[in-house]
Amino acid sequence: MPQKDINSMVDRLSRPMAQTHEKQFEKVKKQAASRYQQKPTKSYMTQASRQMTESLQPIQDRADYVLSKKKAWVEQEQQAKADQVEATFHGPRISRTAQKKTRSLADLMRWQTQKQQNRKTGAAEKAKMELAMSSGGDKKFFNSRCSEIMSIERLFQGNRE
Repeated sequence: MPQKDINSMVDRLSRPMAQTHEKQFEKVKKQAASRYQQKPTKSYMTQASRQMTESLQPIQDRADYVLSKKKAWVEQEQQAKADQVEATFHGPRISRTAQKKTRSLADLMRWQTQKQQNRKTGAAEKAKMELAMSSGGDKKFFNSRCSEIMSIERLFQGNRE
């Protein structure tokens, strides 16, 4: 039997059931709506309470006002702290001892070449250290771990014999 025929049969058989469910749902919905409309609305506020609260703003408005005030205060405090920290910063200054020194171009060039040489040797030492760590690793740990594994194997071999 082709799939098209099967789909049409399923559709034909399930359609009445779906319509029945929809009708029942609509009926329940109408009953609930009619019950809600018939129910008298009752005010939970007394006349005295209503008179006392007439001059007050709604609680949500008052809460929003208080929160906005607090937020503004917090932002103001943060800005004051940031300004205080920023006031401690100063621009670059040259110390008196540095001002008294006289440096020639040759001195500065010598300083620059020594700095570059130190960077090269530092990088070479770092590479050498990394190579040693990657190839050898921690031999103490390796040996202790091997002896631990060997002792466990001996333990199991002893139980077999």
